Amino acid sequence: MGSKMLKAIVVKGTKQIPRANPEEMRALGAGDLKKVRDLDQKSGWSKQSTNAVLAWCNKVEKCAKLS
Repeated sequence: MGSKMLKAIVVKGTKQIPRANPEEMRALGAGDLKKVRDLDQKSGWSKQSTNAVLAWCNKVEKCAKLS
């Protein structure tokens, strides 16, 4: 795939993809969404631009490597 410079494959279908544990996936997703919302309330990420958030992520990553 790399030699042809292919970047993505798109597949379209009409059937649903079966899930092993749909209730567990739903619960995990709800828990993660709650964590993201709580973090956003503390940090205000949704009010900032993407560049500001990426700059913060890069800064945190550098700090983590230094310590």
